[in-house]
Amino acid sequence: DIWIELITGSRKISNFCWALILFICSLGFLLVGTSSYLGSGYDRFDRKKGIVCIFHWGFPGKNRRIFLYPYALQRYKMQIASTENCLYIGWFGVLMIPTLLTATSVFIIAFIAAPPVDIDGIREPVSGSLLYGNNIISGAIIPTSAAIGLHFYPMWEAASVDEWLYNGGPYELIVLHLLLGVACYMGHEWELSFCLGMRPWIAVAYSAPVAAATAVFLILYIVLITFVINL
Repeated sequence: DIWIELITGSRKISNFCWALILFICSLGFLLVGTSSYLGSGYDRFDRKKGIVCIFHWGFPGKNRRIFLYPYALQRYKMQIASTENCLYIGWFGVLMIPTLLTATSVFIIAFIAAPPVDIDGIREPVSGSLLYGNNIISGAIIPTSAAIGLHFYPMWEAASVDEWLYNGGPYELIVLHLLLGVACYMGHEWELSFCLGMRPWIAVAYSAPVAAATAVFLILYIVLITFVINL
């Protein structure tokens, strides 16, 4: 007799993940493109009165005009250029600062002292830290084990910290915090340009390296793990 068995693999899930990623990226570019006209402004100088009028187009109901004299602009320019002023954090900075600090600190600690990781899921751990025989050139953060697959693997999902380190948990922690941090940095650039009445072209330009980092550290990892699972 001949029969056919349908084996449910990860191909359908991976296709869904790809479609979701493309949709989110397209939606992000659409929002950034449409927001280029929000927060923009222009200046108009009245020669008779000697007054500069700054127009700021914001969200509906948030349009405003600022009237300043030239000497006031010069005084504000001196204040902005002063090193005694505080750094602008904003709402995106509230999430950007802890995520980037977490990713940086864990990367340094893991690069120096992380134990070997079972990257292939075949109980043959590979070392990548300095304390386990590597140098600055050969050292690396070993990716999460293929035995974990595409699952989210935080520290509390493991039975112990040793198990979490053995399966390459620091890689997911670093990558996810890093991508979230750089995305918040892009949002921070947009937020600052919005507050200053500028078009957010800096945030639009920064979206290119953000997309590249996402492709290398997240999407490529998903593709490789999916390929290993389908073997």
